[in-house]
Amino acid sequence: MACPRSTTSCGTARVLQARQRQVRLQRVPICLLIRQILVYPQAYAAVVPQAQAIRQNPRTFVVDIGGFTTDVLLLRGIQPDMQVCRSLELGVIPMSDGIIGRVSALHDIKIDDDHIADVIQGRSTILPDDVRETIRSTVKKSYAAGILDKLRELQVDLRATPAVFMGGGAALFRPFFEESPQVAKAEFII
Repeated sequence: MACPRSTTSCGTARVLQARQRQVRLQRVPICLLIRQILVYPQAYAAVVPQAQAIRQNPRTFVVDIGGFTTDVLLLRGIQPDMQVCRSLELGVIPMSDGIIGRVSALHDIKIDDDHIADVIQGRSTILPDDVRETIRSTVKKSYAAGILDKLRELQVDLRATPAVFMGGGAALFRPFFEESPQVAKAEFII
């Protein structure tokens, strides 16, 4: 079986040439033709659907807070500026590990990631008040503020340029970023 061959191009993404592959699925030959593979900078693909809203700002920082890293990308209009594209080793998993250790040391109680998420997002929990306060204050002072401080060190000033926060960490840190004087205007893609 022969597969057709084609190529394509795209403005802001790197595009790889079409590839054809023949595979068998339950002994049935199938021809797969991948016409277009778009390779975007980290965090860019998720903001593309918001292109119209983002286009209104001459500059927007995209901040993607993931498990192990926080990735930052500057958009000029809707075009990524690869000169301002950084990955910081600040993520949700190390934060949770640190909080779990802190709560264990201070309160002699075993918690997990779900307890932390419940407290941060204001959901019901049977954890004692002092444990909940330790979690909230540690997130606010050590992690949310730490991310914003690190961004400022990199000349990412969210008081002067709007931000789009995304990723699992964006949901957790949202209340802290919304109340922070270091963030003037923020959207959240969760």
